[in-house]
Amino acid sequence: LEPEACDAAAALARHGGGVDAVFWAWWPRGDEGDAAIAEECARLGLPALFVGEPKGGCTGSDAVWERAGAPRPLSSEAEGL
Repeated sequence: LEPEACDAAAALARHGGGVDAVFWAWWPRGDEGDAAIAEECARLGLPALFVGEPKGGCTGSDAVWERAGAPRPLSSEAEGL
């Protein structure tokens, strides 16, 4: 694929059927677009890899943490992290 300028929702709409996972990092604090992306990933059955701070931190929205299937910190899944 050639690089293109678009936002996360447009990229997922265009390419979501042809990818194995979705990665996003350091989503802006308070921008509820992350919850919409998480919902679409769940609808498509795509794993989402989220890099940022946990709930209450300076990245992402409260909405992404309050939805069913909210991100889980890797440290809660892997011993020693």
